[in-house]
Amino acid sequence: MNAPRIAYLDYLKIVSVFAVVALHATGSNVAVVSNSSSWFLANFYNLLTRFAIPCFLMCSGAVQLGKSFSSLSDVKHFYLKYIPRYIGYIVLCLAVYKYFDIKSVLNTGQEVNYLRGLLYDLYSAPINLFWYLFLLLVCIIVSPILSLIVKEKWCTYLFLFIWFMAGIVSGTIKQLLNINQSVTINFYVYNLLIANFFVGYYFLGYVLNNQTIKFKTRTLLYATFGSILILNIITSYAAQKSGTPQEGMYLGGNIFIMAYSICVFLLFKNIFFNFRLNTFIKLLSSRTVYIYIFHLAIPYFYTGGGDASRRAFIVSPVVFIICFAISLPLHPILVVVGRFIWKILSVNALISFIEKKFIMSANHKIIKP
Repeated sequence: MNAPRIAYLDYLKIVSVFAVVALHATGSNVAVVSNSSSWFLANFYNLLTRFAIPCFLMCSGAVQLGKSFSSLSDVKHFYLKYIPRYIGYIVLCLAVYKYFDIKSVLNTGQEVNYLRGLLYDLYSAPINLFWYLFLLLVCIIVSPILSLIVKEKWCTYLFLFIWFMAGIVSGTIKQLLNINQSVTINFYVYNLLIANFFVGYYFLGYVLNNQTIKFKTRTLLYATFGSILILNIITSYAAQKSGTPQEGMYLGGNIFIMAYSICVFLLFKNIFFNFRLNTFIKLLSSRTVYIYIFHLAIPYFYTGGGDASRRAFIVSPVVFIICFAISLPLHPILVVVGRFIWKILSVNALISFIEKKFIMSANHKIIKP
């Protein structure tokens, strides 16, 4: 039996994925630094969207870590339900963006490298576009372990403390001191490693969803605006000084991004907690991953130029609606594809083997006189 849906999480997921679309829509306006008012406005718009990935992860963790993992059969059921789905997402993303990559190369008259971006030159399209799907897959895989940690209060606090010090504080200090570390490892491995940091937000979502301390909405609004103000000052100063945006300051490893994201999460909890969910909101919430997958492909069909205001308030809603429409017929197809690939990989067979080999043999030893 499925647990009842939590209204504010569905609303936050929808707003978060729209923020992802707006983030990428305004990104090109921020990339070229100038001292004009249009750049500062674009930077402000872009910062407003930076709660998106942390909050989306917190929404997922709030739901998934509340599931029961009391037996191996529970873990098996959980994996069978979610891993094929995310494998399907990855295959879909590869197919879509590799198609457009090949099409763009053909238009230039150059030779097509069909495996580029898949097996080599991995920091080019299409695989570099969906690092977030790797992140979600890792979160799903480690959910049974995290669910054990979160049951013990001291383990929960220790986990959050280590994550905060090693990920957030360390990351913020590196950003402020402008310490950059070049990535020289395989893209697939790198995305699995970066998930170890972002999984902290996934864990934090469950903790915040279940904490009983009530913060006043006005206090949270002040904290939200304060975080945005500080972010605007430090990112603008750093960009103007160096001539280029300092990417690390815009990501979840920044302590002010973390504070901003937590405030947004708690604001939605305060405001939408007792809201009712209608069928459309449930459907839209269930299609947010598809909107994430397709939104970067829409510029191939819809050219959205102009200033940041036009991109944020006109281009982003149009892209959002188009992606949602595309997702409607695709979901049932993708579920079937994911299950088929899952069977090919024989992971299901491996789980069944472990269950029969170890669980049944252990039971046999217990029963045997």
